[in-house]
Amino acid sequence: MNHLGGRLGRHRALDPMDGTRARRRWMARALVAVALTGGVLADAPAAMGNAASPTASPMLPGSVVINANGTVSVTAAGTWIWVFGRESPITQGLDATTRHPCDSRTGVGWGVVWNDPNDPGFAESYHTNNRNPPVSYTVHVGSRGYYPVNSDDQVEYNASHPCGTFHQTNNPGPGDGYDAGTWSETHVYKNVASLPKFVCVITYDLGLAKPPGPHRISFGNNDNSVQWGLYNAGYWNTLAMGQNCEALVAPVSAPTTTVTTTARTVSHTTPTTIRPAAVTKPSGALAFTGFGPDGRLLVLFGLLFILAGGGIYLGWRRRDELRNLITWLIGW
Repeated sequence: MNHLGGRLGRHRALDPMDGTRARRRWMARALVAVALTGGVLADAPAAMGNAASPTASPMLPGSVVINANGTVSVTAAGTWIWVFGRESPITQGLDATTRHPCDSRTGVGWGVVWNDPNDPGFAESYHTNNRNPPVSYTVHVGSRGYYPVNSDDQVEYNASHPCGTFHQTNNPGPGDGYDAGTWSETHVYKNVASLPKFVCVITYDLGLAKPPGPHRISFGNNDNSVQWGLYNAGYWNTLAMGQNCEALVAPVSAPTTTVTTTARTVSHTTPTTIRPAAVTKPSGALAFTGFGPDGRLLVLFGLLFILAGGGIYLGWRRRDELRNLITWLIGW
């Protein structure tokens, strides 16, 4: 028998074997843990949210309008409600309270199933694994832009109020309540013959991000009212008018715009020719009748003033000569 040299010697001699055994034990435990975890995950249902439910009201008259070019514009609108829910850890229900009116959620979006034969929209299959067997349902939602105005190629939502309005009911507890809001969308069909009997709306949970992430505003978002219907009832009801779907009302023609022009009557009247009055020429030569007594007197005074003025002017200019002349005349 070989001497191993005590505990330290035995440890050194057996260390490679003990290390290998330890590694094997660790790997076995890890495999067991992975197997157990995989079994738990496989056995656990997929988590989802209790998405808001549509409460669509019947279409109002005038919601289906025949345009001048023969196309038809359909405006669908309604309301949605997101009830308080704590169904189970699986459904992650909405915990709406006065302190957190939308819980931690962002809000509600929507997409419309137009049933348009010329623009089928996007095919999406929604499913739930929480029924046995699992249930799925395929819808054609939104528009692919057959007409440019049909631009609803993703989930629509109200960016200003994505979670609608909170209503306090104190049920199931003080301060609890629910959220409600409205939805609306317009679609243009090729003609009256293309109109379906009804259109349907799907509401979507926008998740937690603000603004919602690309997956949440994609029609591939599986957290919606169709999936919620599959989870609760095993199917999505397109026959319950006023909830998921709306029946179209009779189409009406778009009002025509009449442009009224007032005609002005312009009368053309021949202008009257105005002739100048005839001028009578005097006959014979003109005779001067004289100034009369007053006129002659005025002429005389005028002449005197002229002479006096001229004398004064000349006298002033030649006063020395005038003085000598006057002296000579009087003999001085």
